[in-house]
Amino acid sequence: MKYGLLGPLTIESGGQQVQIPGPRLRAALAMLLLQNGSPVAVEQFIDGLWGERSPQTARAQIHNIISKLRKALPAEAGGQLQLVNGAYQFMVPPDAIDAARFIASVRAARAAVRTGPTGTSIVELRTALALWRGEPLSGIEAPFVSTARTRLQEEHMAAHEALADLELACGNHAAVIAEMSALLDEHPFWEGIAERLAIALYRAGRQRDALAVLHSTRTRLAQELGLDPGPGLAAAEQAILSATLDMPAPAAPAVTPETGTAPKGPVNQLPTDTRLFVGREEELGQLLRLVDLTTAGDAPGTVVLCAIDGLGGIGKSAVAVHAAHRVRERFPDGQLFLDLRAHSAGTAALSAEEALDALLGALGVAAQQIPASSEPRPRSTATRSAGRGPSSCWTTRCPRRRSGRCSRLLRAVWSWSPVEGASWVWTTRTPWPWGCSR
Repeated sequence: MKYGLLGPLTIESGGQQVQIPGPRLRAALAMLLLQNGSPVAVEQFIDGLWGERSPQTARAQIHNIISKLRKALPAEAGGQLQLVNGAYQFMVPPDAIDAARFIASVRAARAAVRTGPTGTSIVELRTALALWRGEPLSGIEAPFVSTARTRLQEEHMAAHEALADLELACGNHAAVIAEMSALLDEHPFWEGIAERLAIALYRAGRQRDALAVLHSTRTRLAQELGLDPGPGLAAAEQAILSATLDMPAPAAPAVTPETGTAPKGPVNQLPTDTRLFVGREEELGQLLRLVDLTTAGDAPGTVVLCAIDGLGGIGKSAVAVHAAHRVRERFPDGQLFLDLRAHSAGTAALSAEEALDALLGALGVAAQQIPASSEPRPRSTATRSAGRGPSSCWTTRCPRRRSGRCSRLLRAVWSWSPVEGASWVWTTRTPWPWGCSR
């Protein structure tokens, strides 16, 4: 049995999804799973499901809900839901719950920072972050959800910040730029993200872009929240302005040049899926049929290249990201997302070389092995460097009138990463002449 809380509530038994009928039953199950096997008193259930507006029959309803939940769950799981000393206890192994696995991996990463190489911590954090499928507890509505969701989201962002700190220590500035840029778009008021993005930009030689990120964050906080930036953001800005920001030597990379072994664990860089995605069924159907070519048909392992073009703001990236979430299980080695920053105010678009650094760094290619230019390299070298199987790369916002840059990037990653069975989706505001062949 597997249980998912880091997104919509999911229950999987023997590879099949189990549907729990009724919002109250799903909310009760989520409460039990969040306790990681600890008992939940009836009074806790009442407060969590109704808050201050509990009905007089609440206690009886709780017993009825638990009874129905036992019947809705597969037999093996129903037997794990027991009444112990007046409280209900769901005796599920912690590794069966994605939220518990996430917390365990983050703790392991923090411990590895103190006792092991940096690469171990990076792998643990990426493994933890790959468990996220969207907004935690999505679709569950009950008084307990807001607090639980906030706690999980804060842990999520703290893990992203810790990963960025480790990547910065390794000198992987391009990877941090790509990931923090996407996160800042989703969480524009999160100062820790803006601070790390600015530091990465500065260390990549982009002082103007770093200051632009800090200025826009400061302005946004003041105009929309009436707040001054915190000490971390202010200190980063002062250090960049005075050119006193530390430039530490790169630490040991997660992948050594001698072994060329990629870090274990899937890579998941997909932004959060749109919670209530509607429409675009025809376009989604076409896109998913093309993706089918990577794992089925007369030529399994085919690399599929797709482009979505249209005016800004019509939802191209939303369609691409939603489709990626729909098929992510079919690409177990990971899913990549790269914003080329073509239309982001105050930030320069990524060069082909910076984009290549970010993509190959995410796949586990050591910084020393990534080429200085975006020219293709022999494929045998890529296989030794990355050593990974199918991946799904979702790239968004190809710069207008810069299809040559995108083509060079595609050729370079193609030659440096073993992408058989991969699916690529690019979004752009103008039709793109591919000019690129296998």
